[in-house]
Amino acid sequence: MTSLTACLGDIEHTYDSIDSLTKPESVDTGLLTGPAFSWIKPEPFGVCLVLGAWNYPLPTSLPMVATALAAGNCVCLKPSELSPNTSNVMAKLFKNYLDNSALICLEGAIEIA
Repeated sequence: MTSLTACLGDIEHTYDSIDSLTKPESVDTGLLTGPAFSWIKPEPFGVCLVLGAWNYPLPTSLPMVATALAAGNCVCLKPSELSPNTSNVMAKLFKNYLDNSALICLEGAIEIA
């Protein structure tokens, strides 16, 4: 199995299990609060930073971006500057095909991170 196949498998798993991960979970209500219903409702954290590695830029970036987006977060992706071609392609594809208000891909040297 190649690393790209594993990467796509991770993204597919996130997509398939999003309903069960975002469903409110019923929990027991304490005796002092009286007759009531209680649940835990998953909510997004806000903005997630994903730092990609140079040796496997796609498998170390894309599944984490997909998971953060599926959880309702905005994502800032910073691919490694040591793989400039892959970083350039990801930045162009993200800008052209994904929601720019929820995802940004920052290219650059270590000062950017």
